[in-house]
This record gives sequence, structure tokens and C-alpha cells, in this order.
Amino acid sequence: MRRNYKSGFTLVEIMIVVVIIGLLAAIAIPAFSRARISSQNARLANDFRNYVGLIDTFIHSTGTYPENSASGQLPAGFSVYLKPSQWAEGPSIGGQWDVESNAFGVKCAVGVHGYTVSNVSCLNLIRNLTTVIYPLGNIVKSQVTAIII
Repeated sequence: MRRNYKSGFTLVEIMIVVVIIGLLAAIAIPAFSRARISSQNARLANDFRNYVGLIDTFIHSTGTYPENSASGQLPAGFSVYLKPSQWAEGPSIGGQWDVESNAFGVKCAVGVHGYTVSNVSCLNLIRNLTTVIYPLGNIVKSQVTAIII
């Protein structure tokens, strides 16, 4: 007597493959999320470092601190050092860049207004920024600092 076997996968084999793919996704998605957040934080720290250096250069070139500007508006005289489109692009955490003078207890500060990350993420950013920006020495020399408002 001949048996008629059809080639194909059984339901159990397909279910095992689906479970394996689900486990791989459960491992990979948090790793991708951490990588995205880490990249976002690194970009923000780099942007702060660049803008603090830009303000430091402005102060040394002009002998004055930059004037206050509205959120998202490039301060007067900055277009020599920075393309307005770079400033208007905004920070990686959402919101708008801002320069404050004689505010928040500092002579001049670069800040972010209207960020869109959670408060927990913001606290982690501040913790990371203090280890990244402060060692540059720009804050001690020119009293320029980075703030997130």
C-alpha cells in the first residue's frame, strides 16, 4: 500500500519559527531603542558643545555677550558663525534653541525650550551633559553654560 505524503511544514514547525522570531524581536527592539536614545543624547551633547563654543567665539570676537533672542531665532550677529538653517533645525530632543543673557544666574546660556522628551529622559540628559560639556572648560572661562528649560 502506498502512502501519499505531501511536502510542506506542519503547524508545529511553523509555530516554533514564529516563537523564535518573536523572541528575537523582543530582544532586538529594546536594543534599537537604547541605540536611538544614545544617538539622540550624543547629538544633543555635541550640539551643546558646538553652540557653547560658538558663543565663546562670539564673546572673544565682539567683546560682548550675545543679546537675548526669541526661542528658535538666531541671535543677532550669529549668522557670521552659523547658518540660520542649522539653528532653526532645532535640537534632537525637540523644541527650539535659545540664547539667554543675564538669566538663570548665568551671564550667557544656550538652552532648549519646549523639548518633547519625558522628564526622566531629560534628567538623564542633564546627567550626561554635565560629564560631557563641563570638562571642555568653556563654562569656567567664559561663564557660558548649557541649560534645558
